[in-house]
Amino acid sequence: MAKSVENTLFFRQNMDLALNEVGAEPIPRAFSLEHFHRQMKMRLERQPDALSGTSTHDTKRGEDARARLYTLTEAPERWPECVARWRRINQEKIVRLNDGPAPRPADVCLGYCKPP
Repeated sequence: MAKSVENTLFFRQNMDLALNEVGAEPIPRAFSLEHFHRQMKMRLERQPDALSGTSTHDTKRGEDARARLYTLTEAPERWPECVARWRRINQEKIVRLNDGPAPRPADVCLGYCKPP
């Protein structure tokens, strides 16, 4: 299942790259800081010696890359104008092949989202 969904579909759907991890579901969810703190307090009571694994052998990107991707959500209104500007700048670099453009649009988007 992981190979067909997480490693294939999620990497073609670039809308929520930071959520495209093994076991994740890249759908919007409501976030509450209060709920997070309640959960962490309960975890401390029940599992005081547990580790907080933020990266495992299944993690597709490191913590720093995921943190950079998450920052895109801080100013979503700026993202389309940035991508439009980068596309204009890079348009002459697109090569037309028999089976379509190279790089493909999804790969271009992924490239814009990758940290330096």
